[in-house]
Amino acid sequence: MKTTKQSRSRAASDESALCQFPFADGRQCRMLRHASHPSLCLFHAREERQLLELDNIGDELASLTGDFKTATDIQHVVGKLFKLVAANRIPVRNARLLATA
Repeated sequence: MKTTKQSRSRAASDESALCQFPFADGRQCRMLRHASHPSLCLFHAREERQLLELDNIGDELASLTGDFKTATDIQHVVGKLFKLVAANRIPVRNARLLATA
């Protein structure tokens, strides 16, 4: 008896149970949708969450007022970067790059 090996995603009879992520070439992800996300698999849900987190970090740093002309302005930004690194929200090398720019 010959058995074909199917992936979990292709065995899903309900299309709504599959990830809805579209690739640039028109294909669609066929992994099973993750229970904690309404339309994406675990991998694509993580990517989405990381992009949203990057937007939040950018908003936090951009919300600072001033032209960064005084030592106080710069110390405030470095303090924010330190908090972001300590909370593991931004890699050390990115913070170092921003602090030396």
